[in-house]
Amino acid sequence: MLAGEVPVSFLSPLTAHGQLKAGKVKALAVSSATRFAGAPEIPSAVEAGIPGMEVKAVFGLFAPGKTPRTVVAKLNREIGDILRAPETQETFSKQAWRPRPARPRSWATG
Repeated sequence: MLAGEVPVSFLSPLTAHGQLKAGKVKALAVSSATRFAGAPEIPSAVEAGIPGMEVKAVFGLFAPGKTPRTVVAKLNREIGDILRAPETQETFSKQAWRPRPARPRSWATG
């Protein structure tokens, strides 16, 4: 974008922050249903005229298939506690992420 080779790009507000402040790029919208608290001046996709647009990223932690269920449950519980901690939530929020712990499941079969 900065070199003029592409007209538009999807970037996190954190990644684009310096370029936005310098006026080198213009934020059209955040790709969520609501505004990002870290950049409240940028409209949501819905406000920008793209109803129903909400981009979500999913990250998972993987273990070998034969990992005992008790171990998987303990990992899930401990990692969930970390992700729910206020200081973790605050750190992620500053980076435009909203961690939402989930139950263990098979990613290979959905």
